[in-house]
Amino acid sequence: MPGGGLEAHEAAGGHTIARHVAKELEYLAQRLARNPRMEAASTFPDRATAERVIAEALEMRASEVRTWLAGSGKRLILEVTMRDVTSQSLLCTKELINV
Repeated sequence: MPGGGLEAHEAAGGHTIARHVAKELEYLAQRLARNPRMEAASTFPDRATAERVIAEALEMRASEVRTWLAGSGKRLILEVTMRDVTSQSLLCTKELINV
C-alpha cells in the first residue's frame, strides 16, 4: 500500500487496523450499537487482505484520489467492486454479508 502501508496510516491518525482488521461479529455489533447513524460495520479477515484490497482500490480510483489530495476538503469515499470476497459487513438490520 502506498505511503508506508496501513501501519504508517494508523500512526498518522488512521483507523483501518484498529476498527476494520480481524474483528469479531460482536465487535461489529457493538460499533453499530454505539453509532446509530452507521449503516454498517465491516472487517477484513486479516491485515494482508486489507493492505491488498485498499491498494487495489486506490489504484482503481487513482484520478479521484489525486483530485481529493489536491484539496477538495471533503471526505473521500471510494466504492469499488473486487473480483473476490474481501471482507464482511454487519448491516444495521443485523444481516451479515460477504463483500
